[in-house]
Amino acid sequence: MRYVVPFAYTVIFSLFGVYVLITKDGKPIPETSATLKETANHTKFINKPVDNSPSSLLLSKLYKKQDAEQLRSVKRLNNSDVFVSLNSEELPNVSAFGTNFSDPFWAQKLCRGTDIENCSAKFKQMETRLRYSSKYNMSACIVQKNMSTMLQAIMCYLFDEDKFIASGRSVGRESHHGKFCNRKNEVDSSDNSTKAVIKMRSLMKNWNLFAIVREPVDRFLSGFVDKCVRQPYNPKNGYCNGCASNMTCFIQSEYKRIITNSKKAIPSRNFEDRHFFPQSWRCNFETEFDRYKFIQYSSNPTFEDQFLSKLFKIFQKQGVPKQRIAYINDQLSGGRTVHSTVESEARKFFEERLLSSPFLLEYVFRMFYWDFQLFQFKLPSYGSDIPKDYF
Repeated sequence: MRYVVPFAYTVIFSLFGVYVLITKDGKPIPETSATLKETANHTKFINKPVDNSPSSLLLSKLYKKQDAEQLRSVKRLNNSDVFVSLNSEELPNVSAFGTNFSDPFWAQKLCRGTDIENCSAKFKQMETRLRYSSKYNMSACIVQKNMSTMLQAIMCYLFDEDKFIASGRSVGRESHHGKFCNRKNEVDSSDNSTKAVIKMRSLMKNWNLFAIVREPVDRFLSGFVDKCVRQPYNPKNGYCNGCASNMTCFIQSEYKRIITNSKKAIPSRNFEDRHFFPQSWRCNFETEFDRYKFIQYSSNPTFEDQFLSKLFKIFQKQGVPKQRIAYINDQLSGGRTVHSTVESEARKFFEERLLSSPFLLEYVFRMFYWDFQLFQFKLPSYGSDIPKDYF
């Protein structure tokens, strides 16, 4: 995501530990501001003596591992010779479902009447992953590829801000592996213990719930480039449904998995499914939909201001102090996680290939039809032309 800073300042740290806030017009804000003091408190651990404790050494090792992974990721994501050669086949220009691509409104006419059988189910009880802050009486639904790594880190920070910062952690550098809040503020449907079930029911019933929902095509592209190009899961045994980095193969195979699981009472899922199955199948949305606040998200810059504004309004309503929100905002504006692919050569290549192919796009629209409808993302109106302003 291309993060932006909605507040009218940026934080600059000098080499001598002096903190200065600069407004957009270049004027400094007095150092007595509450926000400045809180920012200084959140970063004062930088000036502490070197900590050689086991926890600090473990964190240092974790961050070094992240840095190494980042370097490998950049190499894979920009090695165009590999992923271009794996996607050199000519794409069909005729629909696999009999759709008339010459009709500029063909996408909006999908999944009507009996054609609904060729589209994903509206709801399924696939998976629920909640991250909560008891202090602020709120819980976030975690959906893979919906800013999930960053959202988990934010909820971990809000679970206990002081301990999080004192540990030397940073929201911008938290990852799924070695996370500070591991099992502390987490409830997952995969944990079938009585205690977990009771906790989940309590969160669903009494707490304020919110979820980040992502534009479906953007989410698919992010997931494909991340899991099928950047860092494949179990590459020796045939990753991405045995399709490797071939997008056509993967789209068709994952479409079949979604349609098959749409007809099952309880969907089965593999690693890829967790990252590509519809968003509407998560977090018990079928019964709790009206209780959730949904925040739209996309790598399209037009979503950025409204995304952060809605997120911070939820935090403000739940009583999160302004200085805590300012820290989160600073972390969000500081860069992307290791999973980010939006500016890579791979993302550019696959985005253009997908958006220029009605044949492939139709599969994606059918896979995520209800994500478009339920979360109020518009299906585009165009014939066979590339929608230049899609992202």
